[in-house]
Amino acid sequence: QYRGVLGVPVVHRQKVLGVLLVRQRKARRFDDADEAVLTTLGAQLGSAIAHAKAIGEWCRLCRPHRQRTISGVPGALGLSMGHAEVIVDGGQLVDIPDRQASNVQVEVERLHAAIRAVRDEASAIRTRFSGQLGETELGLFDAYAMLLDSPELLAAATTEIQRGNWAAGSVARAVEEFAKHFDAIPDAYLRERAADIRALGKRIVGHLLDKTDSTTIGDGPIVLVGQCLSVLDIGKVKRANLVGIVTAEGSAFSHIAIVARALGIPAVVGVQGPPLAYLDGHELVVDGDAGQVHAHLSGAMRAEFARAIDSRRRENASLESIRHLEAVTADGQRATLYVNAGLSADAEIAVTAGASGIGLYRSELPFMLFDRLPSEREQAQLYRAVLQAMHPLPVTIRVLDIGGDKQLPYLQERREPLTRGQRGIRFLLDHPDVFLTQLRAALRANEGLGNLRLLLPMITCVDELDQSLRLVDQAVEQLEGEGVDVRRPEIGVMIEVPAAIYQIALLAKKVAFFSVGTNDLAQFLLATDRDDTSGAARFGLPHPALLQALHRIIEEAHQAGKPVSVCGEIAGDPAVALVLLGMGFDALSMGPAVLPRVKAAIRRVDSASLRNFADEALRCQSRADVERLLSKVARTGAVEGASSTQWEGESVVAAAAKPHPTAVTN
Repeated sequence: QYRGVLGVPVVHRQKVLGVLLVRQRKARRFDDADEAVLTTLGAQLGSAIAHAKAIGEWCRLCRPHRQRTISGVPGALGLSMGHAEVIVDGGQLVDIPDRQASNVQVEVERLHAAIRAVRDEASAIRTRFSGQLGETELGLFDAYAMLLDSPELLAAATTEIQRGNWAAGSVARAVEEFAKHFDAIPDAYLRERAADIRALGKRIVGHLLDKTDSTTIGDGPIVLVGQCLSVLDIGKVKRANLVGIVTAEGSAFSHIAIVARALGIPAVVGVQGPPLAYLDGHELVVDGDAGQVHAHLSGAMRAEFARAIDSRRRENASLESIRHLEAVTADGQRATLYVNAGLSADAEIAVTAGASGIGLYRSELPFMLFDRLPSEREQAQLYRAVLQAMHPLPVTIRVLDIGGDKQLPYLQERREPLTRGQRGIRFLLDHPDVFLTQLRAALRANEGLGNLRLLLPMITCVDELDQSLRLVDQAVEQLEGEGVDVRRPEIGVMIEVPAAIYQIALLAKKVAFFSVGTNDLAQFLLATDRDDTSGAARFGLPHPALLQALHRIIEEAHQAGKPVSVCGEIAGDPAVALVLLGMGFDALSMGPAVLPRVKAAIRRVDSASLRNFADEALRCQSRADVERLLSKVARTGAVEGASSTQWEGESVVAAAAKPHPTAVTN
């Protein structure tokens, strides 16, 4: 019925969001001016739609009950299905009104009683999960207790009450003021602490207003949903029933995400889309791998997701059978697989995952659990626990790497965040007292064990390495003088700054090994930001230039007779892992959750195939070429019964939509 039509794509950051279409019943040929106007509108509409989604207003433009897929950020890996239980937190603290206190002393007593009640809740939940979480994760509950006992917070709330405000309003004002200090911190992990503080504040206010519901949520598989969930909220659900976690706020650094990973519960955080109230009672699929939540499932979609979850279950069973087998190719070539760690529980997981050791222990993560610089004794206890858990397997501790996107507020100078130019080894060399304390702690923890290796981050030249080695020798000499049985461990350098690639021959004369941090190397090499999701989509891995850089690193290191490993996240992708091994890397280090999949992929191929993958990768001229290769490699190394990876086949949603062409997914 239409004789004239003109359509232009609605695009935002190179992603097509839809089509802007005009039609006319009369025959008409649209001219260049018409096209220019519509193209301009399409560009503006793309930005408007993206903004509407980001602030949650998209539901006003579409029908919420039709939105099937909601995107967020992966919080904990896994795929699960259950019914949503939305936790209502009573709104924002800033919405609590100020009211005149009728009796100041009574309000102060009510404040103390509410704090005691929240402390008891945290203690009870800690006890319940004591057999399922490591000491570091359990320490998160202790951190809540520390916040509740904070003299600054209590004094601020009490002062507000003494000025005449009621207890609820006083707590809200004090907590908001306290949290704002964390809001201003650039580092994502520490910025998340503001959410924890506000969650505690809401909990206290809830007790003051008698609005805290301690009832345990019912039976069946349950997905816990909330605007900003805290680890205290998981106490509302029986552990056997909790299959997923979804939050509108927070990031992968939030405490709820850390605990979800430790418990093996799929989680998606930072979801954008319709108000979460629309999800209550609905059956949801939580895809922690892709960072997506699927709702309002059609019959075909539900069946397809059930098949995928069952496939994942069978895959895990298959992986369990090879967990303690060696990572060897079909023709007997052995590969060394390490895990990346940062919490004490990771060491226990690494052992059960069948790792050959810890290839990267991020020592800055324990530092972030303190509100001050941990002492030598406290650090030594942390390192000792990890070294003992892995003994006799090697543990590679990367010395403190802060600055840029990783900040510790108690180490910031003049209250200004440390820049990337002050990051890693540069900060440590500028603060030898901090460096020496950590070195002494690590060396002391290694006494009688001997499985410690030290890794120096962000090295760019021989001068920085020489200064670092002098401090290592100084720490050894000090401890020997104190009667500690200590020896200089193997020391390695991280290759994560492009300048270091051209220094490998010189650095190799002074160190025992190299480890490539592909996350930072990629962002510096490709002029992108690892925390910018739009940049990652556009410039991230895989990139031909990065492959060429990795190849050069291997050649330089091996020519100098030194082993080289990869400890960046790409090592955990089975397809990429096969390419890296084919290129000649001596070891790969990855998250413990993905290690069994990588091991299974290695056992399904032979060494000749690995070399062919690498040769083909180095001939790739574009990202599209690399992606096509990785898709082929993924099919070759796929585990029987495995679900699709990011390089394999179509998504579950796409597969489910096939029999029902009219079903639309957002």
